[in-house]
Order: sequence, then C-alpha cells, then structure tokens
Amino acid sequence: MSNISTYHYPTTVHFGPGSSAIIDTHLKDQQIKKILLVSDRGVASLPFFTDLKKVFDRRFDIAVFHDFSPNPVSDEIDLETKRHFSNKPDLIIGIGGGASMDVAKALSVSIGHDEDILIFDEALGGDERIHSEKLIPVWAVPTTSGTGSEVGRSAVISDSETKQKKIIFHPKMMPARVFCDPELTLGLPSNITAQTGIDAFVHLFEAFCSPGFHPMADGIALEGMRLIEKSFIRAVNAPDIDARVDMMAAAMMGAVAFQKGLGVIHSCAHSLSACFDIHHGLANGVMLPYGAQMNLSSMEEKALTVARILGGGNASASDLPHLFFDLISEAGLPTNLGAFDIEEKDVSKLSTFAFQDGCHLTNPLKMSEEKFNQLFKSAL
Repeated sequence: MSNISTYHYPTTVHFGPGSSAIIDTHLKDQQIKKILLVSDRGVASLPFFTDLKKVFDRRFDIAVFHDFSPNPVSDEIDLETKRHFSNKPDLIIGIGGGASMDVAKALSVSIGHDEDILIFDEALGGDERIHSEKLIPVWAVPTTSGTGSEVGRSAVISDSETKQKKIIFHPKMMPARVFCDPELTLGLPSNITAQTGIDAFVHLFEAFCSPGFHPMADGIALEGMRLIEKSFIRAVNAPDIDARVDMMAAAMMGAVAFQKGLGVIHSCAHSLSACFDIHHGLANGVMLPYGAQMNLSSMEEKALTVARILGGGNASASDLPHLFFDLISEAGLPTNLGAFDIEEKDVSKLSTFAFQDGCHLTNPLKMSEEKFNQLFKSAL
C-alpha cells in the first residue's frame, strides 16, 4: 500500500499497485445505500471482481450490469436506465476497460434524468439538457491501459440504428474518484494489452499534433509517449509490473491531453468500429502509420519530435510512418485493413462515416471526403 499515490488532477486519483483494495475504505464515509457496478462479462467473471462484490454485499444493495457490447449501443443503455427508473443507485462504479467507463458515465446521465441516452448527444446540443445535480456520482476502476476514460468528461455510445458514434459530454460527468491499480492489468492477454496500449499512444500522438496553443496538453502528451516508448513492448511481452505502471499512467495522460483535440486517425477508427465492429484500439493502431503519412507535411516539426522519441536522435520526420509500422508490428498488431477483409468497395461507406465524425476537425490537415477515400485506400 505504501506505493499508492493520491492526487487531484483532473479529479481525485488513487494510483499504484494495490489501490483497488482501498475502495471499500473510501466508501465508509459516503452516504450510500445502493451501488450499481458496471463491468463487461469478462471482468465480472474475474476473482478480484467477485471478491470486491462480496465485500460490498455486506453493507450495500448491489446491482451489476454487464449486458453491453464492446462498442456500447444506445438501446443497451436505455434498457438498463428503465430498470432503475423507480430505484436509482446512489453511486455507479465502472470497473473494466473504456466501454465499462463509458457505460457507467452514460448511465449516470440517463438514470439521473430518466431519459433515453441519445437525447443528450452533444452534436445536437444535448449537453444543455444535462443538469449536474441530477447526475449519479461515478467512481472508476480501470482494468486496461487504453482509453483513459476514467479521467474523461464524456462517454462514447453508438446509435443502435445507424451505428454512428455519439458523444455525451458534461464537465460533471468526470468520475469523482478513480482507483488506478496496475496489478489489475497483469493478467491481460498480450493482444488486449497491445490493442489498448496503441489506443493510448494514438490519443497522446493526435493530441500533441493537433493545432492550437495548449502547452500543458502538449507536455503531458510528450511524457506519455515517452512512457509508452519505454514500456509498451515490455508490457505486451510479459506481466511486468513496472511496465504496467507506465502504461496505466500513459493511458490516463492521453485522456487528459486530448482535451486539446484529436484527428483523422480517430475519425477513421470510429468509422471502422461503426461499419465493421472493430475494437477501437485496434482500429486506431492499423490507421496510425497511414494517418501520420497523410498529415506529415502539415506537422513536420512535431513529427520530428515524435520520431526522435521512437527512433532516437538521428531520426527524421519522414521516418515517422515507418517507425509506427515497426511499433505496431512488434506489438503483433495488423498493419493494413486487408487483415479485416476490408476491400476497395467498402471505402466509400467508410469515408462517409469518417467525414461525418467530428474528431478530424482538429486534425493538422483539413480533411474532405475525398481525402478520406485516399487515406482508406492507402491502408488496404
């Protein structure tokens, strides 16, 4: 327990091996009777989750929700909201990866307001319908090192009909307390470690390269990328606790940094997830070298900085896409869309979805649907 650090940026975070064991201690001072635990089926079947639930069962009325997809959809949120219409939880605890965090935050909004989740779509002005006093408090316990959603103020939920990603956002949606325990990631399969880790890297990279003045976000993004360069492959190859500490910190830093903006890689990833149900981190990873290549002339100085983090002091900006290919290959991730049986006939639909996504609005290069066509074709 002596290695647990507690700090308050941007919310209260208890970080370090073993920090999940102190959750119950922090619940003792809360006026809480009913807790909703949100976790995917895989995490909910793990011994630590079972043990945690047993501890909670002694003092609280506990409900568990795990009936949601890896890319959560609005119907799943709405159905769970109706279940709590007459008996709202006092606290929601999201335990798991980014999907669990997003579902917990989305339920905080929909249960608190007794409304369907897509009513709160930020693109349609739904954030103005969110009243902070109605939100159910959320705590977060990440079990992967990827999205950093535990320190985010939004939830990404897909429209059940169109499959498009929708952003639910409010400053008060950020979890009030976070328990980052790298020990919980030690048992992750190497492929999940790789997919979530590259997701964290893309958050940091796109935030750093996004135009605009935000030196704090840039500084956090740079240090996060350095941590990943140091520890990503070690974490993929072995249950190394020091590497897992670095990766969990970097994931959280990515979610803080991308308040500055994201870019074309994320718009492509959201399209791939919507059209082909590809894991978000996997989609980000496969598009990383191609997005970097397209943006290269619009971010040469920043590309040089990142290239030297990955390739050393002699690397040049033009080396960056090749360094990304090396990184994702070494992590065992696919390097082209052919790995997902995506063909040229699919490009038009992918491009339309990507262009409709808002992430590319803060991309270094102004995008068009035709540019997305070129980008997806280059990745085939």
